[in-house]
Order: sequence, then structure tokens, then C-alpha cells
Amino acid sequence: MKLPLCLFLLSCLCISAFGQTKDSIRVLIIYGSEPAAGYSTEYKWFGGRPGGHVVLQTGRDRVLSFAPTVYHPICHIFPSRRPADFRSSFTTKSVGAFWQTFNYTHTRKFCVDSLRQLVVSIPITSIQRKRLDSLSRAYLAHPPYDYAVVGMRCASATYEILAQVGVFGHPYTQHIWWHLLFPRDLRYELLKEARNGGVARGWRVYQTKGCAARNWDYDRSVD
Repeated sequence: MKLPLCLFLLSCLCISAFGQTKDSIRVLIIYGSEPAAGYSTEYKWFGGRPGGHVVLQTGRDRVLSFAPTVYHPICHIFPSRRPADFRSSFTTKSVGAFWQTFNYTHTRKFCVDSLRQLVVSIPITSIQRKRLDSLSRAYLAHPPYDYAVVGMRCASATYEILAQVGVFGHPYTQHIWWHLLFPRDLRYELLKEARNGGVARGWRVYQTKGCAARNWDYDRSVD
């Protein structure tokens, strides 16, 4: 009787441990930058120092990215109200491809460690995962808004999805693009949430400084 009982208890412990394994999503951010003085071989990036790029890592090697479909002569200044006229799309790519977003030479892959990065890992429940997967499918099929200079961009789009998933305590629900004009505004919201209880809920924050060849965007002070 002892052996079956031990096996039963062991199986219960394994099931309990498996059930407690937490799912998570990660926000990946490349800080905007411009070439530093004396580094003439460095490239200018789309968006310059206030720019950069933000994606949401939804799988082991999959990120969800919002970007314009037309860069030249210019993306929309103001968003179109007609979906047929949108110049935007949500796409998926690998994590490695995201970190190479600003590799304009196409002849070499620059070292990811040379970038200034912010990565925020956020635990989510199974219900939140289902909500995230549903939004991802819907947005990949039909983007809900246009990409525009004075409108939704990568940072505000990422925030909008996170807010719908329910990871923020008191999220903005209207005019999100106005509250998050630049990626630094999203970084501020993430770091503020992490500081005000997020870490206690399992949030993890990872940052790198970036190389000296570029002048990187700054972070707003978290009060």
C-alpha cells in the first residue's frame, strides 16, 4: 500500500507544480538614438533619438509588431478613418529579427549588446493569455487603427494591447496615443507600474546601457 500511496502523492505534487507554472509576456524596447560625434559610419535611424521601436513578445520566439506599411515619401501625419486607406499593419517576426530592426547595412549583423534595451517580463493568467491570443489574431488580420505621426504608433499600440489584457492597475482607455507620444512614455508607464507593485506581482525588468557610438534617448524620472 505504501508504494501506490507514494506514487499518488508524487503525482499530485507534480500536477500542483505544473499548475503553478506562470505564463508571461515580454515588452521589448530598443531605445531611439542618433550617431554620436566622431562616429561618421553610424547610420541615422527612423524616428531619431525620440524614436526606437517597441514590440510585444507573445511566444518563445515570436513578437507582435505595429509599424507603417509606407515610409516614403512619408507615413500618414494624421490617421485615416477608413480601414481601406490605412498605411499600417501588425506583423510577427522572430526575437532576433526585432533586435536587428535598425540594421540598415544588410551586410552584417550588429551585436545586440551594442543596443540600449529595456525588457519587461510580465506574468499573465490563462484568461489573460486567451485574451492576448484573441487580440493578436484579430489585429494581424485587420489592424484596428492607422499608423500616424499624430496618432497610434508602436508604443501606444503595445500599451493598448497590454491595457486590454489587464496588466496595468489604472490604464489609459481614451486618447492613448496622446498619453504615449514616444517610446520613452511607454518606458515610463512600465517602470512606474513595476515600481508600484509590479515587482511584487512578478514583474522583471532588464536594461542595457548601449554602446558609446550612439547618443541614446533618455528615460523620464519615475516618481
